[in-house]
Amino acid sequence: MDNKPKFNTVKLTVVRKWIYTIILLLFPFIILYLVEILLRIAGYGYNFDLFINFPDKEFQEYRICNPEIGKKYFQINEPSSPPHDMFLKKKPENGFRIFVMGSSTVAAFPYYENLLFSRILQERLQDMYPQKYIEVVNTAITATNSFTFLDYMDEILKEKPDAILFYEGHNEFYGALGIGSNEQISKYRNLIFLHLSLLQLRLYQLIRNCIFGIGKLLAGNTTFPDKKGTLMKRIAENKDIGYKGEVYHAGIKQFRDNMESLIKKARKKKCTCIYK
Repeated sequence: MDNKPKFNTVKLTVVRKWIYTIILLLFPFIILYLVEILLRIAGYGYNFDLFINFPDKEFQEYRICNPEIGKKYFQINEPSSPPHDMFLKKKPENGFRIFVMGSSTVAAFPYYENLLFSRILQERLQDMYPQKYIEVVNTAITATNSFTFLDYMDEILKEKPDAILFYEGHNEFYGALGIGSNEQISKYRNLIFLHLSLLQLRLYQLIRNCIFGIGKLLAGNTTFPDKKGTLMKRIAENKDIGYKGEVYHAGIKQFRDNMESLIKKARKKKCTCIYK
């Protein structure tokens, strides 16, 4: 006599098979989403929006550059913060808004906010056009290049600029994410911008920090630069880039492609670009 337990088999319909398949495929993404939410609730990581609301309650109608934005581009070296230029959340009808992008020269290194040319420009324009409300917003961070510019661009265009002033080119090889920098992520542009996009996720920040921490632990202090000298001195890794060599041409191509993308984005929004 057969004493084995008998199980009733249920034949799944086509609809149920599709539902279970979709749930199975979505389950890992649901878990990742929940981890992301938990990390945000716990306050882990950084908000990497370029602009944030002014923190003081007295100036809630203004926005400023995110003082933590430099951490998006630097991990080995300590980044600087952009100047503390305020601009109105709602652009006035008589407003004329200029954004300035650059690196240490535009940030007035080593004098910084005591001698920003953008502040001088704003005062001169305001004197010349008193009927206008002039805003000149400086977004410069030391030791950055066109990768930072292009990453900034969409957020800047959302703020309805009338003109954008670029001062760039001299940091292209050694600035953050540059081909000769120790802050390099990849030699491929698309992978660099994918990395920058994913950094909006706290989970990706956690993964990046874990990989960096493990690498630093295994390598000791042998592969990490000391803290002596300027940031541009510390960030340079490949200090022997030959003129018209392979690395040289790769850096020039990256710069050209980035600047062409910047100009195209600005033209679509009918924004004037001034390049120096």
